[in-house]
Amino acid sequence: MKIGLDPVADNKSVVLILGSLPGDLSIQKKQYYANPNNHFWKIISAILHEDLPMEYQSRVEMLQTNKIALWDVLQAAYRKGSLDSNIQDETVNDLPLFLEQHPNIQLIILNGSTAYRHYKKHFPNLNIAHKMVRSSSPMPSRNCNTLQEKIIQWQETLKNSI
Repeated sequence: MKIGLDPVADNKSVVLILGSLPGDLSIQKKQYYANPNNHFWKIISAILHEDLPMEYQSRVEMLQTNKIALWDVLQAAYRKGSLDSNIQDETVNDLPLFLEQHPNIQLIILNGSTAYRHYKKHFPNLNIAHKMVRSSSPMPSRNCNTLQEKIIQWQETLKNSI
């Protein structure tokens, strides 16, 4: 059983980025997107026009300064390795309670199709704007985009939200 991380959020957050479930390295380090090959932090720093901090806590502060919260749709699941395609018997996070506790959140960004699929499956009646973006994962897929294409798409999606 893989167990996810606590949310990164404060009462100023207006955008919530949801992944599916952290990879093994992220769980081990207790840091979102700890795999240096994942594009997440590069995408975020490019969108925010900020240098990418080396320290994780500084990355978290960069998110919070820009009113971005970070969490996952899934709280836990059985999964061999880190691939989303191996997720089984998932347990979801209490997203309705989280949104109640963070009333300034106006938009949910779903990082990839697995996060989107689980969000739609488990939270079909949430009344909040949500959009899917291409996964920040570097893993090849049928919709594989370059880092630059991902940056452009994420930027367009987050435009006017932060």
